[in-house]
Amino acid sequence: MKYEPLQTERFTIFSHEIPRHDRLGGVPRTVFQAWFHSEDIPKPICIITINECFQDFVEWIHVEESHRRKGIATEVLRAIEDIIPGITISGATDAGDAFCDAYERKYPSCPLGVPLDEE
Repeated sequence: MKYEPLQTERFTIFSHEIPRHDRLGGVPRTVFQAWFHSEDIPKPICIITINECFQDFVEWIHVEESHRRKGIATEVLRAIEDIIPGITISGATDAGDAFCDAYERKYPSCPLGVPLDEE
């Protein structure tokens, strides 16, 4: 699904629906691209791919290596969770596992996207 651009403190986040070939199941993915407001970098600084047809599963997170460990993926994911509550994440690499563990500790998953303190 395509959403209106999201704004965070540092980024404008655009979304695109990417169709998939029938050989790959034909299920589209939603790709979010975060661009800095204030730095003239000619590419997105963070890309997140979500499969909204499969439990709003985050399939891919990429942050440029020189910008990692600066809270970028967290900031972008938090903005996405405002429009897609209850996303699920799982690491595919050691670095991904570490990120997911830290993110889940700080922002625990909650049923139907309802924050735990509002139940």
